[in-house]
Amino acid sequence: MILRGEGWRGWFCFLFFGLCSIIFALQLTPQSTGVRLTADGFVMRSLFRQAPMVRWNAVSTFRVRRVPPSMIEMVIYDEPNAPRTRLRRLSRLLADGEAGLLPDDCGMNAEELAALLNAWRERHSAGGPMDA
Repeated sequence: MILRGEGWRGWFCFLFFGLCSIIFALQLTPQSTGVRLTADGFVMRSLFRQAPMVRWNAVSTFRVRRVPPSMIEMVIYDEPNAPRTRLRRLSRLLADGEAGLLPDDCGMNAEELAALLNAWRERHSAGGPMDA
């Protein structure tokens, strides 16, 4: 489009898809996205930004749901004491419950990841697990 002289449309497409390509490449770098497990809880990371720690005793059982519109299997959990944000309300509508969604499967299938997280939650929750 730029070579054909289509002006600002060509440059807009070049800049937009160039930026998308850079973000895609960043997502592929090691340590940019993932979940870190500790005895206190877990921390999610996406595009090098780290979310606040979610404590094991503050979440319910981890489970797998198909989330619309793509119907991809994702690991979800309930965190009843989390602040009611717009994004949380949307995830609650999509995933059936007071759901938090894990952004990545960490190279495992969703069932394996949910089982691993449930094992950590049961082992490290103070006062026993909180079941939904």
